Amino acid sequence: MFQANAVRVFIASPGDVLLARKAVREAIHHWNAVHSMRRRVVMLPVGWETDAGPDTRADTQDVIDTQLLNDCDVLVGLFHTRIGRPTKDTISGTVHEIDKFRGVGKRAAIYFCSKNVPQAQLNSARLVAKLRSQLQNKDRVLTGSFSTPGSLKPSLDLLLNQVADEHQP
Repeated sequence: MFQANAVRVFIASPGDVLLARKAVREAIHHWNAVHSMRRRVVMLPVGWETDAGPDTRADTQDVIDTQLLNDCDVLVGLFHTRIGRPTKDTISGTVHEIDKFRGVGKRAAIYFCSKNVPQAQLNSARLVAKLRSQLQNKDRVLTGSFSTPGSLKPSLDLLLNQVADEHQP
């Protein structure tokens, strides 16, 4: 047994990057196996599909915010061909989650898939490209890219080590 700080990592994405979401969880579990005892930091992957409970008292995004997002420490955002489903106040739940994190000064690491977009998904991919351009050019934030879910691992390992440095006891 050891004492450690727990860091909740929210994984935000639309449904077209499910394998990348899985890769993020695997990278977090691997990081924990290798580093958590020595660094005294444990990363906890959090996602709406596994960690939010049904609740009819509010709309879906408000439930996710209340149950999960508000208590998370860092966000990993993933995009490829879809921006996600709209919410009552923004273009998508994923964009809402990123904006909410950035609005309170929490770290949001956003990755865009560089794999070719199928012809049938070009229209929806334009919204993703617009978001990327806005983040990089207007907001001047550093984003990452990946070509396959497995190619995320080195970048995620770097991110998790930086986050651990910020949360070490």
